[in-house]
Amino acid sequence: MAKESLNKYSEKLRKVSKIFRYTEPDLEEILKQVLAIGFSTLRFDWMEILLWDSERKVLEVKVVAEKDGIMEGEEEIFISEKTDPRIIVGLGREKCIVRKKKGAEGFFSIKSGNKILGVLGINNRLSGRNIKEWQISLLKEYAEEIGVGIGNLELLLKEQMQADKFKALSKIGMALVGQLKLENRIKIILRSVIKHLSIERVKLYLVNEEKKVLQGTMSFDLRGKFHVLKEVYSLKKKTHPEVFMVMKKEAQEVGSFGLVFSIPLKVEKKIVGFLVADNIFSRERIKKEDIEYLKLFAQQASVSIENARLFNDVERLSLTDGLTGLYTNRYFRKRLGDEIVRTTRLKTKLALAIIDIDYFKSYNDSYGHMVGDRVLVDLAGIIMKNIRQVDFAARYGGDEFVVFFPSTSLEGVQIVTFRLLRAIRKHYFLISGKKIGVSVSMGFAIYPSNARNKEALFRKADKALYRAKSQGRNQACFYSETLDKK
Repeated sequence: MAKESLNKYSEKLRKVSKIFRYTEPDLEEILKQVLAIGFSTLRFDWMEILLWDSERKVLEVKVVAEKDGIMEGEEEIFISEKTDPRIIVGLGREKCIVRKKKGAEGFFSIKSGNKILGVLGINNRLSGRNIKEWQISLLKEYAEEIGVGIGNLELLLKEQMQADKFKALSKIGMALVGQLKLENRIKIILRSVIKHLSIERVKLYLVNEEKKVLQGTMSFDLRGKFHVLKEVYSLKKKTHPEVFMVMKKEAQEVGSFGLVFSIPLKVEKKIVGFLVADNIFSRERIKKEDIEYLKLFAQQASVSIENARLFNDVERLSLTDGLTGLYTNRYFRKRLGDEIVRTTRLKTKLALAIIDIDYFKSYNDSYGHMVGDRVLVDLAGIIMKNIRQVDFAARYGGDEFVVFFPSTSLEGVQIVTFRLLRAIRKHYFLISGKKIGVSVSMGFAIYPSNARNKEALFRKADKALYRAKSQGRNQACFYSETLDKK
């Protein structure tokens, strides 16, 4: 072929570099345009570009050109097929393989520096035309241009991805600062992982140092669903997989397929928990760059979780009684007001109980204040053990306690009353070899049957309590209108 004609072909193929440089960075769309140039210039029967996936160890056919046009590839070629010339070239064992006889074909290495990126494949199986030497020369040059372009595009995309992820980290950090409660922070953390990474589900486990257990908190997946995790594992049994994971200091693959990774959450050198990321739906390997980003994210999440825990501890101390661990009277009144609003809206009923320890002063006078404190602590424990999770208990002051029971009628609260009285009557203290029992008096009132607001509800329950005491104590009394006449 004349030198002028060869230069003309070469000049057309060099347009590839401009496509990589000036087109929007979408690899598949760029490869379609690149292959269209090669196909229209060199006029082979078939052309294809295959790219090497180093994590999955496969060659993926990305785009194909034939007489019907340019289309996306669908084939994947695994490295076990070592006799396939595409594999031989794709793994860098040969720079190119060319067969010039009838039905000629050729495969050319696509590289960026020393990095193998894939294969350029051509054939003339339909026409049976031979491949000329000048065509081989142009194909090598063409494959080289594609390699340089892909290499530069990968660098650009990597830089953009890192910039986007660091920007996302900054936004996540600001969102976390704006939330003080631990549960809200956990939701932000889990939602952010799914939003910014190619990960389908993430779970969070936290270490409870006081109880020496590992607790599952919450999971979130790409369907946008949060799930509460009820898993609890003793940290003393280090043979359990979850406990073994949390004892590790670095991110690690769980299993051998790259589908699940655990990333520890550390504050200084202390492990406070860990994230578990997986691709439970697609069963695809988690990308290395996502694991690296998760490590950075875990550092931010660790500090945020620890700060939220400290805030929760401070908040809990401000709302709870230091001796019994029950809520304070002030916080109880606020919650009762909120519950009355809710009860009114739902048109249900709410019961309020005031509980007073009978002859409490005698415990302090006879046995000392330490025994008196023990009576208060034990009674608080009995109350909490015998009410529902939705019920709300507090220390009212001195030797009195209060409990409200949402969505509870008179019949329902009578059942609770019987259970509480029976549990308290069965309880005793061993003091100087003697069994010392305790009893209580209770007063109940129902909203809105007995009262129309919070203050009136307290007054009616207090009247019922006074009636219980005047009738001999160690019993419960329910408010009725007859008590107002006395």
